[in-house]
Amino acid sequence: MANEPKDPKKTDEEPEKTEKEHGDSLPEEGPFPKPGCMTNLPDRRTTVFLLCFLPLQVFVIPTLLGMLAAQNKLSIVDANYICYVIGMVTVFLLGWNFLKEGFRRYLCHPLGNAIFIVGSYLALNALDILVQLLMQEFMVFDNLNNDAVAEMAVSSTGKTIAMAVFMAPLAEEPLFRGGIFGALYTKSRPAAYLVSAALFSLYHIWSYALLDVGYLWYFFLYLPSGLILALAYERTDSIWTPIFLHMLVNFVAMSAI
Repeated sequence: MANEPKDPKKTDEEPEKTEKEHGDSLPEEGPFPKPGCMTNLPDRRTTVFLLCFLPLQVFVIPTLLGMLAAQNKLSIVDANYICYVIGMVTVFLLGWNFLKEGFRRYLCHPLGNAIFIVGSYLALNALDILVQLLMQEFMVFDNLNNDAVAEMAVSSTGKTIAMAVFMAPLAEEPLFRGGIFGALYTKSRPAAYLVSAALFSLYHIWSYALLDVGYLWYFFLYLPSGLILALAYERTDSIWTPIFLHMLVNFVAMSAI
């Protein structure tokens, strides 16, 4: 029996069809992943370490150093400086592979990530202005967090700039975005955004809210920052994008002091 003639059109199209059916190796278009598809997440062991260290960095270490400052054994600047040095070094030790992979991904699209950072900063400024306009009747107190930073800057400008612009983003972003956001991301994106942003806001105000519960209104002032930083992390698939964005925000704020 004679062989059936092959259809050249069918032969040419078959590999393409097979690749689409089985080809999760097909490259993704554009520099940024689709929402819900980020992969620069800490592994389970790193996540556990980061989440275990988080309460130490937020509550235990500042409280112990604050007690030393209250006894005049440390200045307020030195107490905060030591706290951020401990946080930054510990985060790097716990999450080195996670941070290294995130930096590699950032360098894959440096220009696109830089543009995203600038756009996110402008969006954050607009949201901050909107929140302040909406909340101005409730925010009857000065922003004690900003006042504390300003006082430290007068006392020791160099250490305060180092803390605000470099150490704080390097310590906080792997904990709040990498640890909290990353842990919840694969289970629920909305929960990852809301919980990480809410805890980030509380982190900035909890010690002042203990003095006066009215200061809790400032929770809403820091909430946009937590949401935008989480968005920067997800959309660029690199933990270094929110780190650099956080540095930019704090640098501009310090320049205005």
